[in-house]
Amino acid sequence: MAAYIRLVTGGGSGDYTDYTDIVSFTFERERYRAFTVFEGVAVGECDPSVVREVRFYLDGRLMHRGTADSLVSERRGRVQQIRVKSCGFTLSLGENELEPGIVTNATLLKLVQRSRTSTSDFSIQTGTPEVNYIYVKEHTTLWQAMCVYTAKAYNSYPFIRDQNLVMCRLTAPSTYIFVNEKITEASRGVKLSSLISDAYTVDNSDEWTISRTDSYARERHIARQRYYARDLEWAYDPSAGLKYHMGKAAAGRQYQQFTYQGFKGEQLCDLAYFSGGGVSIGGKQIDLIRISGSEKGVFTTVRCYSDVYCG
Repeated sequence: MAAYIRLVTGGGSGDYTDYTDIVSFTFERERYRAFTVFEGVAVGECDPSVVREVRFYLDGRLMHRGTADSLVSERRGRVQQIRVKSCGFTLSLGENELEPGIVTNATLLKLVQRSRTSTSDFSIQTGTPEVNYIYVKEHTTLWQAMCVYTAKAYNSYPFIRDQNLVMCRLTAPSTYIFVNEKITEASRGVKLSSLISDAYTVDNSDEWTISRTDSYARERHIARQRYYARDLEWAYDPSAGLKYHMGKAAAGRQYQQFTYQGFKGEQLCDLAYFSGGGVSIGGKQIDLIRISGSEKGVFTTVRCYSDVYCG
């Protein structure tokens, strides 16, 4: 399975260098992360100061485009090599704030238009429905506004597909059935350290009468209470605001996963079927994809969550 790293050094189509002798790499997409992550080591050298962009290709597919967050050109023994770590360009969505105020009849496109973030390095799902409003508080990032919008419009959470494409909902997922693959690991588990058991906010009389309880947390003897001040974002439905906060805290609370040799091209929110090693995944959304490669071969980990927004 052929993989290579491309370091883009200029604006022209020919201003790049490809590194095909890869020592190791790891690429990851995750349902609740606003960007992809790539790390790789390859034989060769470069001038890190002139690199503008990192791309990663696997089996002819462009998997990743991002910034050279860390790039080292070094000699180890007799071998000259580069070491790179790169986050996808959608990382900027969580680092750029929006102008405060109310966005009425909000869509995903309207939120992006309100931002001064360059849209040349990412794209968004088009044709998303209008919601009544999005209230942009001070220091709200574009990604935070996208998360609130997606909760209001779809009762879901945004995610990244392809190369830096922001999606709210996938209407036609691909299906992947894992039967004859070489399985190297299968596991299931929970992650409960951030669960909120009870959440409260104030009513119109400033009394803390509005509340929600997470029975999943309560059943596991988790007592973690949170109080939220009046939030204009959820003025028409404060309980929905509590649900949103509790849903984020419950991200990935329960999961099943497996690792197989190779890569089939799956992406976030595609559907997986797998059974083995105590793991039974029957048409669940894929919520994490981690691909690793070395002299031992290419291996892919597929993880499916069961939480408020997934499963």
